[in-house]
Amino acid sequence: MSLKILQETLGRLFDKKNGCPWHAEQSHESLSPYLIEEAYELKGALAGTDNGALKDELGDVLLQVLLHAQIAENQGHFTFDDVCKGLSDKIRQRQPYMFTGEDTSNLTSDDVFRLWLENKEKSKKKASQDLETPKLPALIAAQKIQGKAASYNFEWRNLTNVLAKIEEELSELKEALQKKDKAHIKEELGDLLFVLANLGRYIDIDAEDTLQKANAKFVKRFNGMLADSESQGDEFKKLDSEAMMSLWRAQKRK
Repeated sequence: MSLKILQETLGRLFDKKNGCPWHAEQSHESLSPYLIEEAYELKGALAGTDNGALKDELGDVLLQVLLHAQIAENQGHFTFDDVCKGLSDKIRQRQPYMFTGEDTSNLTSDDVFRLWLENKEKSKKKASQDLETPKLPALIAAQKIQGKAASYNFEWRNLTNVLAKIEEELSELKEALQKKDKAHIKEELGDLLFVLANLGRYIDIDAEDTLQKANAKFVKRFNGMLADSESQGDEFKKLDSEAMMSLWRAQKRK
Protein backbone atom coordinates (compact mmCIF):
# COMPACT_ATOMS: atom_id res chain seq x y z
CA MET A 1 0.00 0.00 0.00
CA SER A 2 2.82 2.44 0.90
CA LEU A 3 4.49 1.85 -2.46
CA LYS A 4 1.22 2.48 -4.28
CA ILE A 5 0.79 5.80 -2.47
CA LEU A 6 4.36 6.74 -3.38
CA GLN A 7 3.69 5.95 -7.04
CA GLU A 8 0.55 8.09 -6.96
CA THR A 9 2.56 10.94 -5.41
CA LEU A 10 5.12 10.78 -8.20
CA GLY A 11 2.37 10.51 -10.79
CA ARG A 12 0.99 13.80 -9.47
CA LEU A 13 4.40 15.45 -9.79
CA PHE A 14 4.72 14.23 -13.38
CA ASP A 15 1.16 15.19 -14.36
CA LYS A 16 1.36 16.93 -17.74
CA LYS A 17 -1.22 19.61 -16.91
CA ASN A 18 -0.83 20.34 -13.21
CA GLY A 19 2.45 18.67 -12.30
CA CYS A 20 5.80 20.02 -11.15
CA PRO A 21 7.67 21.91 -13.92
CA TRP A 22 11.04 20.62 -12.70
CA HIS A 23 9.94 16.99 -12.89
CA ALA A 24 8.43 17.61 -16.32
CA GLU A 25 11.85 18.68 -17.61
CA GLN A 26 13.72 15.63 -16.34
CA SER A 27 15.02 12.73 -18.42
CA HIS A 28 16.94 9.52 -17.74
CA GLU A 29 20.13 11.36 -18.66
CA SER A 30 19.52 14.40 -16.46
CA LEU A 31 18.69 12.25 -13.43
CA SER A 32 21.51 9.73 -13.80
CA PRO A 33 24.04 11.74 -11.70
CA TYR A 34 21.57 11.76 -8.80
CA LEU A 35 21.27 7.98 -8.93
CA ILE A 36 25.04 7.60 -8.64
CA GLU A 37 25.18 10.16 -5.83
CA GLU A 38 22.37 8.49 -3.88
CA ALA A 39 23.91 5.05 -4.36
CA TYR A 40 27.19 6.25 -2.85
CA GLU A 41 25.37 7.93 0.03
CA LEU A 42 23.60 4.63 0.69
CA LYS A 43 26.94 2.85 0.64
CA GLY A 44 28.20 5.30 3.25
CA ALA A 45 25.13 4.70 5.43
CA LEU A 46 25.62 0.94 5.16
CA ALA A 47 29.12 1.36 6.57
CA GLY A 48 27.76 3.22 9.60
CA THR A 49 25.52 2.36 12.54
CA ASP A 50 22.77 4.97 12.09
CA ASN A 51 19.69 2.99 11.07
CA GLY A 52 17.69 6.18 10.65
CA ALA A 53 20.19 7.40 8.06
CA LEU A 54 20.15 3.99 6.39
CA LYS A 55 16.35 4.11 6.13
CA ASP A 56 16.49 7.57 4.57
CA GLU A 57 19.17 6.61 2.05
CA LEU A 58 17.29 3.46 1.02
CA GLY A 59 14.29 5.69 0.37
CA ASP A 60 16.38 8.08 -1.71
CA VAL A 61 17.65 5.23 -3.91
CA LEU A 62 14.11 3.85 -4.26
CA LEU A 63 12.98 7.32 -5.31
CA GLN A 64 15.51 7.32 -8.14
CA VAL A 65 14.24 3.94 -9.35
CA LEU A 66 10.66 5.17 -9.28
CA LEU A 67 11.55 8.41 -11.07
CA HIS A 68 13.15 6.54 -13.96
CA ALA A 69 10.24 4.10 -14.11
CA GLN A 70 7.79 7.01 -14.20
CA ILE A 71 9.67 8.68 -17.04
CA ALA A 72 9.66 5.40 -18.98
CA GLU A 73 5.91 5.01 -18.37
CA ASN A 74 5.25 8.57 -19.55
CA GLN A 75 7.17 7.75 -22.73
CA GLY A 76 5.13 4.58 -23.24
CA HIS A 77 8.00 2.13 -22.75
CA PHE A 78 7.23 0.25 -19.51
CA THR A 79 5.79 0.73 -16.01
CA PHE A 80 7.14 0.18 -12.51
CA ASP A 81 4.97 -2.96 -12.34
CA ASP A 82 6.83 -4.22 -15.42
CA VAL A 83 10.11 -3.58 -13.61
CA CYS A 84 8.91 -5.57 -10.59
CA LYS A 85 7.66 -8.46 -12.73
CA GLY A 86 10.92 -8.55 -14.67
CA LEU A 87 12.90 -8.66 -11.43
CA SER A 88 10.71 -11.43 -10.00
CA ASP A 89 11.08 -13.46 -13.19
CA LYS A 90 14.85 -12.97 -13.12
CA ILE A 91 15.15 -14.17 -9.53
CA ARG A 92 13.06 -17.25 -10.32
CA GLN A 93 15.18 -17.96 -13.39
CA ARG A 94 18.42 -17.59 -11.43
CA GLN A 95 17.24 -19.74 -8.50
CA PRO A 96 14.55 -22.05 -9.96
CA TYR A 97 15.19 -24.77 -7.38
CA MET A 98 13.75 -22.47 -4.70
CA PHE A 99 10.33 -22.44 -6.41
CA THR A 100 9.92 -26.02 -7.66
CA GLY A 101 9.75 -27.91 -4.39
CA GLU A 102 13.23 -29.40 -4.82
CA ASP A 103 15.22 -30.51 -1.78
CA THR A 104 17.79 -27.75 -1.25
CA SER A 105 18.97 -28.82 2.21
CA ASN A 106 22.35 -29.96 0.89
CA LEU A 107 23.12 -26.73 -0.97
CA THR A 108 25.89 -24.57 0.46
CA SER A 109 26.21 -20.83 -0.10
CA ASP A 110 29.02 -21.59 -2.57
CA ASP A 111 26.70 -23.94 -4.48
CA VAL A 112 24.01 -21.26 -4.63
CA PHE A 113 26.44 -18.64 -5.90
CA ARG A 114 27.80 -21.02 -8.56
CA LEU A 115 24.29 -21.92 -9.75
CA TRP A 116 23.32 -18.25 -9.81
CA LEU A 117 26.26 -17.44 -12.09
CA GLU A 118 25.57 -20.43 -14.34
CA ASN A 119 21.91 -19.50 -14.75
CA LYS A 120 22.88 -15.87 -15.30
CA GLU A 121 25.10 -16.90 -18.21
CA LYS A 122 22.33 -19.07 -19.68
CA SER A 123 19.85 -16.19 -19.58
CA LYS A 124 22.06 -13.74 -21.45
CA LYS A 125 20.70 -12.88 -24.87
CA LYS A 126 24.15 -12.20 -26.28
CA ALA A 127 26.06 -15.36 -27.12
CA SER A 128 29.38 -13.59 -27.66
CA GLN A 129 32.24 -14.55 -25.36
CA ASP A 130 33.86 -11.12 -25.75
CA LEU A 131 34.75 -9.06 -22.72
CA GLU A 132 32.68 -5.93 -22.24
CA THR A 133 33.40 -2.75 -20.31
CA PRO A 134 30.95 -2.61 -17.36
CA LYS A 135 29.07 0.66 -16.88
CA LEU A 136 30.49 1.05 -13.38
CA PRO A 137 32.97 3.28 -11.53
CA ALA A 138 36.39 2.70 -13.07
CA LEU A 139 38.01 0.78 -10.20
CA ILE A 140 35.04 -1.56 -9.81
CA ALA A 141 34.90 -2.07 -13.59
CA ALA A 142 38.64 -2.78 -13.75
CA GLN A 143 38.40 -5.55 -11.18
CA LYS A 144 35.35 -7.07 -12.86
CA ILE A 145 37.09 -7.04 -16.26
CA GLN A 146 40.17 -8.67 -14.79
CA GLY A 147 38.08 -11.24 -12.94
CA LYS A 148 36.30 -12.15 -16.17
CA ALA A 149 39.64 -12.49 -17.97
CA ALA A 150 40.89 -14.72 -15.15
CA SER A 151 37.87 -17.01 -15.68
CA TYR A 152 39.40 -17.75 -19.11
CA ASN A 153 42.66 -18.68 -17.32
CA PHE A 154 44.26 -15.38 -18.38
CA GLU A 155 45.69 -14.92 -14.92
CA TRP A 156 48.92 -14.15 -13.10
CA ARG A 157 50.84 -17.22 -11.96
CA ASN A 158 51.79 -15.64 -8.64
CA LEU A 159 51.93 -12.39 -6.70
CA THR A 160 55.53 -11.77 -7.75
CA ASN A 161 54.37 -11.45 -11.37
CA VAL A 162 51.75 -8.88 -10.41
CA LEU A 163 54.27 -6.79 -8.47
CA ALA A 164 56.73 -7.00 -11.38
CA LYS A 165 54.02 -5.70 -13.71
CA ILE A 166 53.43 -2.75 -11.37
CA GLU A 167 57.15 -1.93 -11.50
CA GLU A 168 57.06 -2.19 -15.30
CA GLU A 169 54.08 0.16 -15.62
CA LEU A 170 55.59 2.62 -13.13
CA SER A 171 58.82 2.67 -15.15
CA GLU A 172 56.86 3.37 -18.35
CA LEU A 173 54.99 6.20 -16.61
CA LYS A 174 58.28 7.75 -15.48
CA GLU A 175 59.56 7.57 -19.05
CA ALA A 176 56.41 9.27 -20.35
CA LEU A 177 56.75 12.00 -17.71
CA GLN A 178 60.30 12.68 -18.83
CA LYS A 179 59.11 13.11 -22.43
CA LYS A 180 56.30 15.44 -21.23
CA ASP A 181 53.86 13.83 -23.66
CA LYS A 182 50.45 14.44 -22.02
CA ALA A 183 48.60 11.81 -24.06
CA HIS A 184 51.29 9.21 -23.35
CA ILE A 185 51.36 10.14 -19.66
CA LYS A 186 47.60 9.70 -19.45
CA GLU A 187 47.80 6.29 -21.12
CA GLU A 188 50.60 5.05 -18.86
CA LEU A 189 48.91 6.37 -15.72
CA GLY A 190 45.78 4.46 -16.75
CA ASP A 191 47.83 1.29 -17.24
CA LEU A 192 49.35 1.68 -13.77
CA LEU A 193 45.94 2.24 -12.15
CA PHE A 194 44.58 -0.79 -14.00
CA VAL A 195 47.31 -3.12 -12.77
CA LEU A 196 47.02 -1.73 -9.21
CA ALA A 197 43.32 -2.58 -9.30
CA ASN A 198 44.33 -6.03 -10.54
CA LEU A 199 46.64 -6.41 -7.55
CA GLY A 200 43.66 -5.73 -5.30
CA ARG A 201 41.57 -8.35 -7.12
CA TYR A 202 44.41 -10.87 -6.99
CA ILE A 203 44.73 -10.57 -3.20
CA ASP A 204 40.93 -10.33 -2.76
CA ILE A 205 40.73 -6.66 -1.77
CA ASP A 206 38.02 -4.35 -3.12
CA ALA A 207 39.95 -1.51 -4.80
CA GLU A 208 37.00 0.91 -4.79
CA ASP A 209 36.31 0.43 -1.09
CA THR A 210 40.02 0.63 -0.29
CA LEU A 211 40.41 3.95 -2.11
CA GLN A 212 37.27 5.31 -0.44
CA LYS A 213 38.82 4.52 2.95
CA ALA A 214 42.11 6.13 1.89
CA ASN A 215 40.21 9.26 0.81
CA ALA A 216 38.46 9.41 4.17
CA LYS A 217 41.75 8.92 6.03
CA PHE A 218 43.41 11.74 4.11
CA VAL A 219 40.47 14.10 4.72
CA LYS A 220 40.54 13.32 8.45
CA ARG A 221 44.27 13.95 8.69
CA PHE A 222 44.14 17.11 6.57
CA ASN A 223 41.32 18.56 8.65
CA GLY A 224 43.35 17.68 11.73
CA MET A 225 46.29 19.66 10.34
CA LEU A 226 44.05 22.67 9.71
CA ALA A 227 42.71 22.47 13.26
CA ASP A 228 46.20 22.14 14.78
CA SER A 229 47.48 25.04 12.70
CA GLU A 230 44.59 27.24 13.79
CA SER A 231 45.08 26.31 17.45
CA GLN A 232 48.72 27.40 17.14
CA GLY A 233 47.66 30.74 15.69
CA ASP A 234 49.00 30.00 12.21
CA GLU A 235 47.36 30.25 8.80
CA PHE A 236 47.97 26.83 7.30
CA LYS A 237 48.43 27.84 3.68
CA LYS A 238 51.16 30.32 4.68
CA LEU A 239 53.28 27.67 6.42
CA ASP A 240 56.43 26.40 4.73
CA SER A 241 56.63 22.80 3.55
CA GLU A 242 58.59 21.62 6.60
CA ALA A 243 56.00 23.03 9.01
CA MET A 244 53.22 21.40 7.00
CA MET A 245 55.00 18.04 7.04
CA SER A 246 55.53 18.35 10.79
CA LEU A 247 51.77 18.76 11.24
CA TRP A 248 51.16 15.85 8.85
CA ARG A 249 53.51 13.55 10.78
CA ALA A 250 51.73 14.51 13.99
CA GLN A 251 48.40 13.47 12.45
CA LYS A 252 49.83 10.15 11.29
CA ARG A 253 50.93 9.39 14.85
CA LYS A 254 47.38 9.82 16.15
